[in-house]
Parts: sequence; structure tokens; C-alpha cells
Amino acid sequence: MLKWAAVGKTAWETGQIMTVAASTVNHHLYNACAKLQVTNKTHAVAKAIRAQIITI
Repeated sequence: MLKWAAVGKTAWETGQIMTVAASTVNHHLYNACAKLQVTNKTHAVAKAIRAQIITI
């Protein structure tokens, strides 16, 4: 989910790509933010890239 967010996809677009509901995407992004100890998805993406969790 973070990788799709990193390239600018919305929750709805990511849901369409992954065939899940937008609410599921948002739930996973919320969990990612909690695990990365950040407050929003932009910060989560930045931290994940810096930590080499995701690449774009």
C-alpha cells in the first residue's frame, strides 16, 4: 500500500489495482503509520523509503 501511495495513487485507485475496498487500503495505511511511528501517509512513505522498506 505504501508503494502505491509513494507514486501518488489514491486509496480508491490502489483498491482498484489490488481488488480490495478503499477502506481496506486506508486501514493498511493507518497500520503502516502506526508501525513506522508517524502521523500521516506522506511521512510514512518518506520514512519507508529512507529505511529502504520500499523503493520507487
